[in-house]
Amino acid sequence: MPRSPYGVDVRSMFSQVDYFVDVASGLVLRLADSTHLAVPPSNFSHTIDFDKYKSVHGALVPTHVSEKFMGTEVWVLQLTDLKFDVGLVDSHFALE
Repeated sequence: MPRSPYGVDVRSMFSQVDYFVDVASGLVLRLADSTHLAVPPSNFSHTIDFDKYKSVHGALVPTHVSEKFMGTEVWVLQLTDLKFDVGLVDSHFALE
């Protein structure tokens, strides 16, 4: 996370989610959550990083997303091309 983020903390009884947001752009850079279990005492950390935002039809979309669980990278999503609603027409969503 090269930019200076600020954090927003959301908590429940057994878990906590922190949203790290870029101060200048308002873009989400990271979601970090942890789950705390009392028996046995344990703490499970989990992060999802969003990077390399690209403008697609006016919407900023992260083209690099990675997930870590307990510090180990689980997966990486690298988008090379992104299009919205290509070939879709209203009739595809008609209720019958």
